[in-house]
Amino acid sequence: MIDASDKYLAGWRGHLLSEMGRTVLVTSVLASHSVYTMSSLLLLKGTIESLVKKHRAFLWTGENKCKGSQCKVAWDEVSLPKNKGGLGIPNLSKRNTSLLKKFLFKFHCAPSAPWIDWLRQSYGWNENFDFGDATTEITPIWKDIYALLPSFRDKT
Repeated sequence: MIDASDKYLAGWRGHLLSEMGRTVLVTSVLASHSVYTMSSLLLLKGTIESLVKKHRAFLWTGENKCKGSQCKVAWDEVSLPKNKGGLGIPNLSKRNTSLLKKFLFKFHCAPSAPWIDWLRQSYGWNENFDFGDATTEITPIWKDIYALLPSFRDKT
């Protein structure tokens, strides 16, 4: 994913674009190209930090790197929605957990579908999608999704 961001950045001449042009590219391309991966995998903290670092550098300087003094506004404020005074650049960490929770929503709220039945049979889930004693046998992907189950249940 980091290499994919580098490929995008290498083809763009960010220093020729206005800040709003760079904002649009960061929001629509850089922050969106990882959605497919984030919808099935919980990204490592270092990966997210590296991607945010590249997004921040391109937004403020149009280059691959920037110094803290070149950033005009704190990234937490930049990643706020536009109606709250930010630029609307998504928070990748929150987006990642939200996309993974979408799986849990489908499991709990969707009518019985063949893929849900297959997962129940493969992993031995009950109606509450508890793994029981089989938590050591599940794959790392499902461990990440399973770890979000308590926070998902608190919100529903």
